Amino acid sequence: MGGATAEKIAEDFRAKLGGKVVSCEVRSYKRIYAEVAPKDFPEVALYLWGDRKARFNIASGAQTPGGFEVLYHFSLNEGDERGVGAGDGVVFSVRIRTSEKEHPVLPSVAGKIKAFSFIERELHDLLGIAFDGHPDMKPLLRAEDWPEGFYPLRRTEKRAELDVGSKRGTGESGS
Repeated sequence: MGGATAEKIAEDFRAKLGGKVVSCEVRSYKRIYAEVAPKDFPEVALYLWGDRKARFNIASGAQTPGGFEVLYHFSLNEGDERGVGAGDGVVFSVRIRTSEKEHPVLPSVAGKIKAFSFIERELHDLLGIAFDGHPDMKPLLRAEDWPEGFYPLRRTEKRAELDVGSKRGTGESGS
């Protein structure tokens, strides 16, 4: 039953968004993974949030050898009181990527869906991904003593920068 639901959700997604879908695969009866071009993500998010009545769970970001990527995770649940969202507990993850390695920029959805606001700000503070069109990119997690351009989850940051109790950049104990 669950697999058929995930297959149907993926089929509907491909049919509705057509050429905007780079890839879409059902990896298990409860997991769907899709990739779309960054410019198409706002429309995709509005489809999942609005038309499918999916809940936005969280987004995860990472620096990759080719740039940066963000995975947005949505859930669709059977018997959703709002109607259309029936999904039998399926988690739908949508990946967007940028090949920009120094100053990555991805589109924001926070101006249309407030649930995206905090996570986009968090991804900016920790990875340095700017979200074009975000209504208020003020820092959310940045410590006051972080130097400009310091993003602690980037692979380019020295490990000592991340260690609790170490002097910034020296690797020496700060005790």
